[in-house]
Amino acid sequence: MATLCTKVGFAYLQLKRDREARQYCNEALMLDPNEAYALFHLAKLHALKGRPDLAENYYRRLLEVDDADDLAAELARTLGKTGRESPEDMQ
Repeated sequence: MATLCTKVGFAYLQLKRDREARQYCNEALMLDPNEAYALFHLAKLHALKGRPDLAENYYRRLLEVDDADDLAAELARTLGKTGRESPEDMQ
């Protein structure tokens, strides 16, 4: 069910309906706090909306998700990071 919510959220992102996109991605995270794509989409959304602080929070959470290295690397490029940083490195 979390994956479905994430896909609906992504569809809303593509339609530039940010409020609904956030709603569905947050719903996905309530169902599965480690839903990698929901974390990824929320981080990108906040980065594009000028909220790097919130984007960073989602990025940190994404780093903790197993098998999300490719998403974390792509997000790192979006956020202007030089590599895969651990949460300890960012403190």
